[in-house]
Amino acid sequence: MPTIGKTRATRFALLRRLRIGTGAAGIAVAMLTARHAVAEFAQPPFDEQEPARWRYRDEPERAPEPLEHEASSSTVRFHIGPAALLQPATPGLFAALDIGERAVGARLSGSWLRAESADGVAAYAGELWVDFNRGSQLHPILGAGAAWVKGTAAGEHGSAGAGVLRGALEYELPVADADARVGLNVLALVPAIGTERARPWVMGSLTVGAGF
Repeated sequence: MPTIGKTRATRFALLRRLRIGTGAAGIAVAMLTARHAVAEFAQPPFDEQEPARWRYRDEPERAPEPLEHEASSSTVRFHIGPAALLQPATPGLFAALDIGERAVGARLSGSWLRAESADGVAAYAGELWVDFNRGSQLHPILGAGAAWVKGTAAGEHGSAGAGVLRGALEYELPVADADARVGLNVLALVPAIGTERARPWVMGSLTVGAGF
């Protein structure tokens, strides 16, 4: 009897060890299978050396932003072009020099409208101007000042003092690294000193200007 009991105990111990070993082997196989599945379907990390064009290839391309117009920075601008006295109609030449790079500045100008004729005049003016749309391509400008008018039409003395009122519209041309403009001016010379004339002289001009 003692031999039979000892034999049974030995069998039970062997069976227990066999179950434990089988369970451990099953767990190991399951862990290996799961690790292989994760490694197969997991997304590999980004390679720091990988070019950005591959890394972000799925992102949509962005349209380039439009370039903003840069304000001109010229301090001095020279304008010149044809002019005409409206009443009576008299052709001539107009030239002006603008000083100022901000929204306000000064202008010196000269007009030569057949001053030697009976209806012609020459005018030399100085004025202050205001630009109401600085920084844009279109510049509405208002100026006021004083002028010396010379010619037969100025009266019996041949010269007179006048007040100046000017309205202008200037377009800044899209030329790189240059302050180039085309301007339309209407200038009124209001008789003030040394003449009996009551009506103002009204003059229009079309000019091309360049800044320095």
